[in-house]
Amino acid sequence: MATTVKDNKCDVPEVFPLATNDSATTIINLAIAGSNLPFGIFAFLSNLAIIVAALKTPSLQRPSNILLCSLATSDCLIGLVAQPLFFVWWMFIQSPQKWCPYLKPVTIVSWISRMVPIALSLTYIKVISLDRCYALCRPLAYRAKVTKRDAVKISVITALTAIALVVLLNILPLIHATIISVIICIVFVIFPIANYIIMFVAVRYHNRKVQDMVSSLQLQVILRREKKVAMNMFIVFVVFAICVTPKYVSLILSQSFGSLYPSIYLLSTTLLMLNSSINPILYIWRDSGLRATLKSYAW
Repeated sequence: MATTVKDNKCDVPEVFPLATNDSATTIINLAIAGSNLPFGIFAFLSNLAIIVAALKTPSLQRPSNILLCSLATSDCLIGLVAQPLFFVWWMFIQSPQKWCPYLKPVTIVSWISRMVPIALSLTYIKVISLDRCYALCRPLAYRAKVTKRDAVKISVITALTAIALVVLLNILPLIHATIISVIICIVFVIFPIANYIIMFVAVRYHNRKVQDMVSSLQLQVILRREKKVAMNMFIVFVVFAICVTPKYVSLILSQSFGSLYPSIYLLSTTLLMLNSSINPILYIWRDSGLRATLKSYAW
């Protein structure tokens, strides 16, 4: 049976599960929590390699890649800060009476360390879907108007917006913050889906238009490139949605799980942060230019 917050009087919000008295479950939970350490190291190093490769290679310094590097930066933060702190927090709650004076501040720091980069990832994925939508709906205008400096400005504004959302959620009462975070996540997932549907329609339109044009080589080359980038980011979005869904389902249904909730909370949170380790694999798999650059550095 799960030890409740009220039993320990550690002043930890009830949404965070404390330790269970079941030794078998504790061992499984410890293994899941411990997996955040190697995955965190991999996420940090692999995403850092992506960022360095993009910054040092002029051919990779395109607006779309600058936004991708912003997403990789948030994944770096998850690997460097959020996953190790999550493991430390989980070790603390195995002995809540022993660490009771420190449990609340450690809980808050661990929560913020997860929420900031996750909020960054959510907002960057939404912005990237907008970028891809514009690039496919108006490919020639996108090439002419969107610069690397614009992409940097968008990245900074996006980061500030995400941080403001986290501050707002931290100020609000916990129940309100949980409800709002679920709503924001749903909106930020539905919004990219709508953008990718628009992209699909735009691609079909441009394919018909290109067939009717006599001199369309430039447009064909641009569309081919933008479609490939859009498909790459669509795969990233789908994987992110798969990783984030169990977490928000567990938050919505937390009262229904009873004593199983600590394990479900741990597993869903770990899966959410595991996305930071999956993303660089997707980037390397889908981008031949990035793959070649990393190979040249490796050898």
